[in-house]
Amino acid sequence: MLWREFLERLLKRSNMNKEILYFGNFNFKTGFSSINRTIGISKLFHDSIKSETFIFCKDYDGSFEDNKFLKLNGIHIKHNCSKNKLSFMWYKKTILKRNNTKAVVLYDFPFSIQQKIYRFCKKRGIVVISDITEWYDTKNTPLLLKPAKKLDVWLRMTFVHKYSDALITVSDYLYNHFMNKIGENKIIKIYPSADFFLSERNELNFSKKSHGDSLNFCYCGNPGKGKDNISRLIEVFSNTKLSNVKFF
Repeated sequence: MLWREFLERLLKRSNMNKEILYFGNFNFKTGFSSINRTIGISKLFHDSIKSETFIFCKDYDGSFEDNKFLKLNGIHIKHNCSKNKLSFMWYKKTILKRNNTKAVVLYDFPFSIQQKIYRFCKKRGIVVISDITEWYDTKNTPLLLKPAKKLDVWLRMTFVHKYSDALITVSDYLYNHFMNKIGENKIIKIYPSADFFLSERNELNFSKKSHGDSLNFCYCGNPGKGKDNISRLIEVFSNTKLSNVKFF
């Protein structure tokens, strides 16, 4: 399904110039892969329905308030004042404070807070969209917390997400898993993407490296413990016989 068709079905065409609130456990300074995805999807919202999107980050310092890219695409980054990411009351107050909220997007939310936000928003006719980028495991979870973590993941992936108004998934695997639960009219797949928007100097430096006939691939993610394993990716690119392929 095309993105515009997906949104028109979801937001009913009318009053489509309202605000969208994007919530997640975002670290603006250190979690750039998640922020980059969120900004990219917010840009798609603006391109399609001219909405204003507010992204809430727990460590945002206001340093990009005058960024041209963000202004042009109706994107606002706000500080998440909630000290506890499981504090439903903060999300409730934030939603109520903004009278024009048409939809909220929940990025990889725990079950306990997610189901409370669902109930609250549906009573007020606010669309709830889940952006799913992970199927978490408990490999690196402390032993005493493993049972609770396993239950949370199971409830998310088999139960609560199917009650969303819509799902955005990051991969074929997640898309196929949820399509059987929620139906193809309420789910869309958006792969990882990158926009070098935050600094004109960074854009200029990247464009200098990317000129010519070379085919450039850029990794954007987290290669930390229990996260992305990029060793195979590096091996593939190092063994390529094509001289015009570059990996950043």
